[in-house]
Amino acid sequence: MMGDGTNDVGGLKEAAVGIAVINPPVNTDVTLSQTHLPNLTQTSAATGEVAALLDATALLHEATEGAREGAYRRGMPLKAGRGSSGSQWEQRLHEVQEAAADSDGGVLVKPGDASFASPFTSRGASISAALKVLQQGRATLVTTIQMFKILALNCLVSAYGLSVLYLEGIKNGDSQMTLGAVLNAAAFLFISRAKPMPTLSARRPPTSVLSAYAAVSVGGQFICHLMALSALVHEAWAHEAPERERDPEGKFEPGVLNTVVFLVLYLSQVTTFAVNYTGPPFMESLRANTPMFALLVLMCALGLALATGALPFLADWLELVALPQTLRESLVSTALVTGGACYAVELVAQRLI
Repeated sequence: MMGDGTNDVGGLKEAAVGIAVINPPVNTDVTLSQTHLPNLTQTSAATGEVAALLDATALLHEATEGAREGAYRRGMPLKAGRGSSGSQWEQRLHEVQEAAADSDGGVLVKPGDASFASPFTSRGASISAALKVLQQGRATLVTTIQMFKILALNCLVSAYGLSVLYLEGIKNGDSQMTLGAVLNAAAFLFISRAKPMPTLSARRPPTSVLSAYAAVSVGGQFICHLMALSALVHEAWAHEAPERERDPEGKFEPGVLNTVVFLVLYLSQVTTFAVNYTGPPFMESLRANTPMFALLVLMCALGLALATGALPFLADWLELVALPQTLRESLVSTALVTGGACYAVELVAQRLI
């Protein structure tokens, strides 16, 4: 429901989405105060001072309308600026309002009554504000759903990986947890700053987090990550030194199993952000979201470099051990296959929307 006056207050309150329409004071054909000039004329002629101000205001109003009509015929819209008749008219009308407010007689009806009954207010006279609200609302909805999906997948995969380490008496290093937390925070920041598409799509977004689409997407992707993590943990266990003493509460010591679990969890988070990013037709594409795209490329390159041993100095800071060649190949190939499988699951789930 869209309305601009007190007669629309009831409809705006009852509507699912209410949008109050008011006219801005500058750069439009009709200003906010002009639309309410008749009300002011009827209610504020209580004293001679107010009447004189109204006469002067009416003259300025006529001059403004004449200038606007002439500019319209010439094909050049009139722009109200400092010193123009439009700005003088607005200043004079403010004087009318102040004088009427100070007078004893009459009640001054101020504009903007509809804005008190609606959650949204448009400063333009066009009903295009309804499309803006729908675009922003859809963007907010799909952003919320993708946030919940990413959080759910990260929690499920991390819970399994940390459980494996804890049951074996192994824990993650401080530098590993710090790097993962910083990159995750940056990814969530950039993914939330994606802009909605400029045009309204005929396709409707999912209406709830508890929809069939979200359930199939999260469940299917989690199965892919779980199978990859389980297979790599089983392979890494064959290269772990069995004679090591493991104490979950003791000092951290790097090992093959810890390195594999950290890299798998790290690459799974990159895959989760990339696959579950909601692009067209509701949000701008991943390539258009330059900070998010650059961060994902950096995170992917960093993860593959650590998995292949291309950055030994960074691996030393993260307290990662050098992996056997066969385990490196398995880790990289499994990460790529898992990413493709998760993307396929997401495409299938989108058909349920």
